Amino acid sequence: MKKAWTVMWSVYLASIVVVINQFKVPPVMQVIMKELNVDLAMAGWLMSIFALAGIILAIPAAFILGKFGPKASGLVALGCTILGCAIGGLASGSTMLLFARCIEGIGLGLIGVVAPAVIAMWFDSHEVGLPMGIWATWVPIGSSIIFNIATPLESHFGWRGIWWFGAILGLIAFIVYSLNVSKPDNCDNSQNSDGTISPQISYAEGFKNSKVWLLAVCFAGLMFCVGSFSTWAPAYFNQDFGIDVKIANFYTSLVFMINIFGNVTAGWLLGKVKNRNAVLVVAVLLSTILYPIGFRLNSPNNILPYIVVLGAIPAFIPTTIFTLAPESMPTPELGGLAMGIVNLGSNFGFMIGPPIVGSVVKSGGEWTSASYPILVVMIIALLASLIFSKIKVSRLNISA
Repeated sequence: MKKAWTVMWSVYLASIVVVINQFKVPPVMQVIMKELNVDLAMAGWLMSIFALAGIILAIPAAFILGKFGPKASGLVALGCTILGCAIGGLASGSTMLLFARCIEGIGLGLIGVVAPAVIAMWFDSHEVGLPMGIWATWVPIGSSIIFNIATPLESHFGWRGIWWFGAILGLIAFIVYSLNVSKPDNCDNSQNSDGTISPQISYAEGFKNSKVWLLAVCFAGLMFCVGSFSTWAPAYFNQDFGIDVKIANFYTSLVFMINIFGNVTAGWLLGKVKNRNAVLVVAVLLSTILYPIGFRLNSPNNILPYIVVLGAIPAFIPTTIFTLAPESMPTPELGGLAMGIVNLGSNFGFMIGPPIVGSVVKSGGEWTSASYPILVVMIIALLASLIFSKIKVSRLNISA
């Protein structure tokens, strides 16, 4: 058990480092825009291009894990993070910086699937809840850290110093991961010795399953809003309300800090209620109301109350999706594929959100324009959650 927890904390560190590098752009977005002479739409891609590799790798990541094992897969993820940081730190223009962000995105695409799979390898089914719940805080923890340290780092070392800081963190995580993470001696019975799914399990059945794709749509809607708000909120608070950039970054980071408590509460609630589908529908409905309001706050006094609510309620969505995704598959052995599909939706939403919202704000000339695409996307997610709740799972009987 001690070894299992050592592996878990090593994976958790790697995940947090990847997220720190993912969210390092928004806190210094205005500095980068000025120095590299880029507009709102292009600046949005500096954030969302990170998710492109995640989209491409969401499904293959499960196969990569099975082929190369947890250690090599995780080290490739961290290696890409370090390389991308180094290239970004040397970038002289937006094109090179975009390329660097795409390489870093490979780390996100791999670790998002590898990490939960590694944790599941090391813990029995009745013990996995706590470590998986802790790991689920990787995004709010990592994003909170970078939103609060980015401005001090930039003031002392420039925005490129943040990229080199990310590379150093990546190297530390790489060393820790290489020393501690491995495949457990006894693999799951549903898998072969190399971690691949047994031949009698059909991936086609998983891909044809409509429920998991509906969850992916819900996740895409959420991450469209998360990416858009986290990218543009600091600039919005600064420009519309005259709030200092450091304070604006702190306000934005509070969303992720409160997410931590929202995730834990959601996990507790899902263990108590029988109708988990209803939890998803209610969370998406409330989020559909909340997110469009974010760029229509009429007073700086409304920011903190709004941030508190925004941090608590949407946090129920990813926790519920990660719980429902494996259950939505026709057989438990396809749970890994389910995670890949919902991560595909997550990365797609995160990729398209910032540039779309940035373009709409640019064409509309005011921040209130951002609420329109956010509302449309969340209505689509709400419809997907309602349809999901009405479809029953058809389980396959597969003999060993």
